Amino acid sequence: MSNKSTGWIQKYNIDRVDGTDGFGGKHCGCDLFVLDFTHDPIAMPAALEYAFLAFERGYCLLARDMVRRVQASPNFHPEFISKRHEWAIERADIFDREQATTPPQEGE
Repeated sequence: MSNKSTGWIQKYNIDRVDGTDGFGGKHCGCDLFVLDFTHDPIAMPAALEYAFLAFERGYCLLARDMVRRVQASPNFHPEFISKRHEWAIERADIFDREQATTPPQEGE
């Protein structure tokens, strides 16, 4: 059976490290999705798209970390990148530069 002949099926059991997926927790019964950068050629573009949307919605640290994780993968290839993804990568670079030049706020 090829991967193209199956739809959405449960392949993984995922536990949150913070335990909030346990009975009565905030994430108990949540539907989660795994991206496999090693074997799935669609995973990295999907992660970059998520990063693009995260930047748009103000989740800059998460978005930057996702971009960096994709870029660090040994399976990363520039042909995975669309114009929207280029924007997310550029925004990650800008975010890093801003963080490097912004003095810490009181209490940090």
